[in-house]
Amino acid sequence: MRLLLIGSLLVAGLAQADERFDKLDYDTDGKLSKAEAAGNADLIIGFDRADRNKDGKLSPKEYEALHARAAKVAAAKSAAAGSTSPNPRKRN
Repeated sequence: MRLLLIGSLLVAGLAQADERFDKLDYDTDGKLSKAEAAGNADLIIGFDRADRNKDGKLSPKEYEALHARAAKVAAAKSAAAGSTSPNPRKRN
């Protein structure tokens, strides 16, 4: 059940990523430069790693991969924060 929810969130996140990409692509060349990404701290932090072909711009595919990785990390952190472990010192 949890995997289905995470999968649904990833799909929804990718659809939103498309919209955000279009809004950030000011010159409508189909790629994001660092200048276009400058207002988004998370995007700037992951920009160089996401730029797989090292052309100084993010393609839609590179952008989506960056957001998919970020969503997976967020889901893993959320799952870890929500998990509980038995407390061996707790007495009834």
